Amino acid sequence: MKIILVTTTEILPFALNSVLDPSLQYCAIVVDEVEAASNFLPNMGYSKNILHPFYELEKCINNSYYNFIVCISTEMLRGVMMDEICKYEKNLDKIINFNDANTAYNFTQEVNLRYYREHFSEIEIIVTGMSYSNEAFIPQIFNRKLMNFACGSQDLYYDYQIAKRVLTPNFFDGGG
Repeated sequence: MKIILVTTTEILPFALNSVLDPSLQYCAIVVDEVEAASNFLPNMGYSKNILHPFYELEKCINNSYYNFIVCISTEMLRGVMMDEICKYEKNLDKIINFNDANTAYNFTQEVNLRYYREHFSEIEIIVTGMSYSNEAFIPQIFNRKLMNFACGSQDLYYDYQIAKRVLTPNFFDGGG
């Protein structure tokens, strides 16, 4: 599978080592700082020849054979990168957006579940829900030991899955 990877130099090692399948073939890697990326990319087993500056994105999209464009960026650049990609690639099915893949936010629920498993006997209140619940339920206000599993844009399905998981008896012995 041929990929155009669009990311920042800062995220590039993480994207190649931890997010993307190592068997992918890159016809272009588009970054913000080519010189910095070219210093470590060969050490990761990739040729410097596939590196391109962000201002060459249009050229890479128009002149490369690829199956997908993969975008991985920070929250700050998410809109900028996606806007640029969408200017040149009109088929949205060819764009894979892994924005914020490198943030701790993606692992919050796993960390919360691990903490809950270890401290469930101390917890008096469990909260699920979307951002309103996340912001409104503050342990200091309730004067109780509260575990907040709520997060922005969380839908009812995940609320149910979290509640089901923490209320399942075998969860506490490591089975849930």
